[in-house]
Amino acid sequence: MKRLTFLICASILIIALVSIGYFLPSFKPSQPTANLTEELAALSSLSPNANIKTVAICNETNFCQDYKITCSDGEIVDQVPVPGALIQHPIDWKDERNMDYENLCE
Repeated sequence: MKRLTFLICASILIIALVSIGYFLPSFKPSQPTANLTEELAALSSLSPNANIKTVAICNETNFCQDYKITCSDGEIVDQVPVPGALIQHPIDWKDERNMDYENLCE
């Protein structure tokens, strides 16, 4: 009986270790180097005063979405939503930031 219990436990352990070894490589963090290279190339084609920032923009129903804002010489030249970076605040939520969306690049 002890031998059978040992064999069952050893089999479960081996299956678990093999499963972990098989699935673990798929949990690698994404490699941001391609996106970073593209962003640097895009910035280099703009003026020396170009920069990129992220800003959460909220609407009248308190739904907020992060955007990647690219500025050049004080003007917005690109505005791209950040995937998955959004939130719906309660209806009584107040945005305490003093955001001037018209002058994001100044």
